[in-house]
Amino acid sequence: MDLYFVDYLATSRDSFFHRASAISKMFFSATIIVAIVVSNSPFFLGALLFFLIFLLKLLGQPVLKILGMTLYVAVFAIIFAISQVAGPSLWPLVIVLKAITAALSVLTLLTTTNYFDIFAVFSRFLPKLIADSLFMTYRSFFILLRELSNSITAIKVKGGLSPRKMVANLRNLGGVLGVLLINAIDLSSRSSKILAIRGYKGGISKRGVLRGASRYDLVPLMLGTTTLLGVGFFG
Repeated sequence: MDLYFVDYLATSRDSFFHRASAISKMFFSATIIVAIVVSNSPFFLGALLFFLIFLLKLLGQPVLKILGMTLYVAVFAIIFAISQVAGPSLWPLVIVLKAITAALSVLTLLTTTNYFDIFAVFSRFLPKLIADSLFMTYRSFFILLRELSNSITAIKVKGGLSPRKMVANLRNLGGVLGVLLINAIDLSSRSSKILAIRGYKGGISKRGVLRGASRYDLVPLMLGTTTLLGVGFFG
């Protein structure tokens, strides 16, 4: 998943969903996931999937690119669905729809909400150490992802990756991953020492201030409530 692109969509766009608070959008995503867990109707799940696609289109988001991000989940869902062909005739379809719709609901949240706002919510409910660990993990992942991208680009420039040299490709990529692992350990150690020197006592993620309620919160709250009512009647 291209987390840089996800973060770009969350911070550069300005729709009515972007302006809503993180809590209301997290409520909306949670109701979608609850509906997915409760419902076994392929028709309801399909309608829910098309609703999310329509919502993303309405928000001006690149629907095809976001749908492409769900392929990671879809591949594993299809593999599991194939193993369930001996069950009810529509059950494999239900499995795939559940996986894709759940992934799309989370992506709807992530592509419309700054991650600082999300961690600001987490910091109100989770212990300080856990909230700060999640924040630092997310930050470190971006750093390591950029380093991995730069390393692969360097190998390509030097001719280290070739379609005709699979063994050499695996050896070179293994070296890159080894260096990345060492750098990840070093980054973790340095971050820990820096926090200790600066007298860390918890509360990094509280730098994010919760956005106050506004009229824009009505949309995700109403959509989430409607989803719950819909699964009660049609799911």
